[in-house]
Amino acid sequence: MDVPCAHASRLTATEQAFCNQNRPDALHAVGFILSAKKDMLQTLLKSGLNLSEGNLMADQTKLRAYVSLGSNCDNAAEKLAAALDALAELPEMGIGAVSPVYRTEPQEYTEQPWFLNQVVELFPGDSWRPCSLVDALLDIEARLGRVRSPDPVLRFGPRVIDVDLLLFGQERSTDPHCLVPHPRLTVRAFVMRPLLDIAPLIVVDGLPVRDWLARTVCRVEGDRIFQ
Repeated sequence: MDVPCAHASRLTATEQAFCNQNRPDALHAVGFILSAKKDMLQTLLKSGLNLSEGNLMADQTKLRAYVSLGSNCDNAAEKLAAALDALAELPEMGIGAVSPVYRTEPQEYTEQPWFLNQVVELFPGDSWRPCSLVDALLDIEARLGRVRSPDPVLRFGPRVIDVDLLLFGQERSTDPHCLVPHPRLTVRAFVMRPLLDIAPLIVVDGLPVRDWLARTVCRVEGDRIFQ
């Protein structure tokens, strides 16, 4: 007995093979797998993730990149939304999971408003490379009004929008123009906390991001991150 056609498209090849090998119990196996996926989806949605069932059932071998968004201008929420729209408009680029928005305490340059931060999962097509994606992110920043100050004191100062590449699959780049993984990913709670919301098992430099976050002196209170 093959997997019923009505359900086959919702199972991975491994799951279909499992069902077909257990021929007398194929219908039961299909029901068990789909029920387990539904429970997983509901649990993640209750955590505030903007996920669809299609995302959860997507090919797990697909290349994933992660981008951090940030702003502390007067209309910061609108800027994050505009950046997300701009990402979705990039050619051969899919949008995956999107984290909740966090309010984060400013670092380094503390005399400025709190930031709004968010992390977005991307599915880049084959034409994308880390440096070409960084170029596209810089273009989005410029189009949304970002002007980089030459003053080193203001390096971490107020900004209209930040769109930073955090990870590009398992690739590493030492090109100064596009350092991947992002060199400050593992010390920034405002990046790690939302990243964990959409990729809870992700590993950076041989250590789960959850462990990197545990090593960081910070605290999270609801949607606020103090560091």
